[in-house]
Amino acid sequence: MIEISDSDSGSSHLLARGDELLVKLPENPTTGFRWHFTQSGSGRLRLLEDRFEQGATAGAVVAGAAGSRVVRFAAETSGALVLEALERREWEPVAPGNKKKVFSIEVR
Repeated sequence: MIEISDSDSGSSHLLARGDELLVKLPENPTTGFRWHFTQSGSGRLRLLEDRFEQGATAGAVVAGAAGSRVVRFAAETSGALVLEALERREWEPVAPGNKKKVFSIEVR
């Protein structure tokens, strides 16, 4: 399994078919902002899991606290693809100020 995070935006990764990719990005869904994933290209990743992992403050879980969006994919179809994560509120149009993370993936 390959794990990528916020600091890996702009990076390239190589996966074999069947390999898993774990993406972990900081998120605070109580603000309404969530990460939304799209992919384009000839390769394909299959979504296996999409969950929020709550962070802890001083050893205790705090309601409304920030945490991480954890998304797990399986490399399904060979080829190059771009995996894009856009942080936005679902009910608002996409805006130039939305945070965006882009990852280049090659599935062999």
